[in-house]
Amino acid sequence: MYNTKYDCTYMIDVFLKEDNINQRDKDFILNCLYRNDFLNIFGLEDFDNDFSNKIIEDLYEKIRNNNFLLSCIKKITEDYICLDNDYFGLLILYSFDFLHLTHPCVSDYLERGHIEEENMLLLKGKVFKENNIME
Repeated sequence: MYNTKYDCTYMIDVFLKEDNINQRDKDFILNCLYRNDFLNIFGLEDFDNDFSNKIIEDLYEKIRNNNFLLSCIKKITEDYICLDNDYFGLLILYSFDFLHLTHPCVSDYLERGHIEEENMLLLKGKVFKENNIME
């Protein structure tokens, strides 16, 4: 079950200057928030590789006819895994670096049958930037 209504929280600046938290601890907290977002988007209680693979395969079947999403998947597979495997490309689009941009696009498509231009431009800017390296 894909939760199109869920808003990602892991990219929101949750730290105050006076928090006095080192970068390692910030990264740990953001990673926890990311995992929570991922689980909530897919309606999962915990990470299960077999179940996660099935969810990605099912999601791919729902979005594979959208040319924009498919072009993002193809570009990601070229840049990161050098394989022609759309499932891995889609999985990378749900990684820490892309989730907050991919989720709104997929949600738009699943709910409305099209992707809002603003959401599309944000994802396109990240996926298609020159020499795309995960940050």
